[in-house]
Amino acid sequence: MSETNEETGLNPQQEQAAYMLATGAGVQEVADELDVHRSTLWEWRQQATFEAFYNRLLSEIRADVKEGLVGLYEDAIDTVRQCLNSDDERIALKAASRVIERVEALEPGRTDPHAILRDRHTSTLSEDMEEMMSPSFNREGYEQDCEELGIEPK
Repeated sequence: MSETNEETGLNPQQEQAAYMLATGAGVQEVADELDVHRSTLWEWRQQATFEAFYNRLLSEIRADVKEGLVGLYEDAIDTVRQCLNSDDERIALKAASRVIERVEALEPGRTDPHAILRDRHTSTLSEDMEEMMSPSFNREGYEQDCEELGIEPK
């Protein structure tokens, strides 16, 4: 049996399976490629170490995709402008409607720095406990951040 990576808690075959699944390969495709049964993949996926590694890969992939999308942002804006100025009224109307929907959906954040700092220093317990107990407020951390920003705590 392959040696387990101390950092991930998985052997190389499990790491490869997690990577393949995270990048969009189907379960049967992974099973065939790694020469394991689908039930073996299912068992691996039940392991916390596999799930954690898989989730870490998804987070990294998502971050890479976001960075790539940011690079396309200006091109996307130009395309929307072109659609808005299209001679085809249906295209222009659809583009205009989407822009309006997106702008109307924007929810501005808090404008009071005290409220923002209070939110940052109010932590909740686990979701299961959240219903039973109220959030705890870290007054000391809040006051320290206010001091660093040069504002008086409220």
